[in-house]
Amino acid sequence: MRHFNIQFGTIFFVATSLAGAFALADWALTRGPNILASTEYIETVAKERAYCSKLGTGVDCGCFSQKSAHVLGHKTEQVYGYFHANQTQLARGQALSKCQ
Repeated sequence: MRHFNIQFGTIFFVATSLAGAFALADWALTRGPNILASTEYIETVAKERAYCSKLGTGVDCGCFSQKSAHVLGHKTEQVYGYFHANQTQLARGQALSKCQ
């Protein structure tokens, strides 16, 4: 009877640990940043490439549009009462610094 109690306790501990790990993983995945859908991402890349071509400053527009669209694609929740950078200015500034 003692072995049954140890085995049952071990199985119960492993099962609850796995259930907790999967529940935590699902919660963490749904709380992550919202990434643009692929069609929105492609449209954003095209818009940023058009903006880059208007600059005409020797920037690699392929690199610029990809970097900028990547930053713009991560939508984060804004917290009331805090200053938040303009997402477009942030994306274009980072892309310009990386793609010269």
